[in-house]
Amino acid sequence: MQRLGEDGVLCVWPAGNDGVNVDDAGGFIFPIVLPAPLKLTVGGTNRDDALESSNFGISSVDVGPDVAAPGVDILSTVPTPFDFVRGYENRDKFGNQYFASYTGTAQAAANVAGVAALCLDALKKACSANGALADSRGGAVVHRCITSGVDRVEGLASSTRTGGRVNARKAVACCRNACIFSDLTQSSW
Repeated sequence: MQRLGEDGVLCVWPAGNDGVNVDDAGGFIFPIVLPAPLKLTVGGTNRDDALESSNFGISSVDVGPDVAAPGVDILSTVPTPFDFVRGYENRDKFGNQYFASYTGTAQAAANVAGVAALCLDALKKACSANGALADSRGGAVVHRCITSGVDRVEGLASSTRTGGRVNARKAVACCRNACIFSDLTQSSW
């Protein structure tokens, strides 16, 4: 993990689904305890922006715990008609099921990983258009844009580092402007 961070790779991972305050858990909650210089830990929220069975903590969690993202009843594609918990029925004329609804911080982390990919694309396009280079610092810029661009949610203020839910529009806009307004050679990223 250390080497990935040194190479500018942003690791996005789920906070876990035990409903535990990881600040009080003695540091044994996996994968939150893994040391990584560039990581976003994500908690899962429901439709009311409340963490639901997600681990939490303002010292240990990045996106829910660092930040939060939708993680309840998320419609996902599936390769087979497999229904783990509550299946969403959507079968074609041959009886094949293509979607299922899942809940958990892994679903929320997937949302944030998608936002990170959109951000990195926006950053690279903005930097190449301005003659700048977004190399190994790209992950740090994306991290900063995602965490600074959250929508503040009162109920998340005491359970995540950012106190908010991820906002893709704000994060991508931040990355589009990163090469215009900043010198990516600065070590402050």
